[in-house]
Amino acid sequence: VRLYEGKESIEFFTIFQNLVIFKGGASTGYKKYVSENGTEDDTYSDNGVALFRVQGSGPENMQAIQVDTAAPSLNSSYCYILHDGDTLFTWVGNLSSSMDHG
Repeated sequence: VRLYEGKESIEFFTIFQNLVIFKGGASTGYKKYVSENGTEDDTYSDNGVALFRVQGSGPENMQAIQVDTAAPSLNSSYCYILHDGDTLFTWVGNLSSSMDHG
């Protein structure tokens, strides 16, 4: 079975449950690849900040997808989580549905 990003089935989310998708990666394999190849790690910005867009149509397929930490990444139809070190901030877009508010 082949699945495409953004077109995941309910069965996919049933197996993996709630997802957090990082731009770069969080696995040790990714971190090793970055250090060995001198590649830039896009997971967190230089100042340790990451922005995640929360999306899904219900608890069974909710996911947080990392987006660029820039104003153009914000869309009033979604909710967002900003991770800044030990602090989490949330932003609820005024066009987001109550289902998005979790």
